Amino acid sequence: MVALNPTRYPTVFVRGRVTDGDGGGGTFHNVTTSYPTNQGTIFAASGSYSTRRWVRNYTGPAEIEWWGLDGSASDQAKLVDALAAVDTLHFSAGTYRVSANLDVPASEKLIFDRGAMLSIDAGKTATIRGDVSAGYFQIFTGAGAVTFGT
Repeated sequence: MVALNPTRYPTVFVRGRVTDGDGGGGTFHNVTTSYPTNQGTIFAASGSYSTRRWVRNYTGPAEIEWWGLDGSASDQAKLVDALAAVDTLHFSAGTYRVSANLDVPASEKLIFDRGAMLSIDAGKTATIRGDVSAGYFQIFTGAGAVTFGT
């Protein structure tokens, strides 16, 4: 998508972030803007179109798959990017690794489906200041710690 000519394709639909059906797909509109990229809802066009951005068209909570989390150590940077980009983040079933201390601001809401878990590495802490929505099921795992509030 980022390599497409945005003047020729002002709106595109992608079927996945990396592979077809991986949850990262969606509709994007191309606009001229200086919005910072976040690799989930805003992507920079490439080449001579670097002043343009592909902006995801969505309503409701943002999906964690949009940032490409996969349970690896690289999830940390992607999770931080997602938290900075949106105010409501939906976690579908899967394990999402927290490999460094994480601070979820009070303005953020986390929504967990059954089977979605944050796995916090030993010696690390996830501090949740915002709202959490989940059923009566486990949403945290790992040897690290979770704290709530200020």
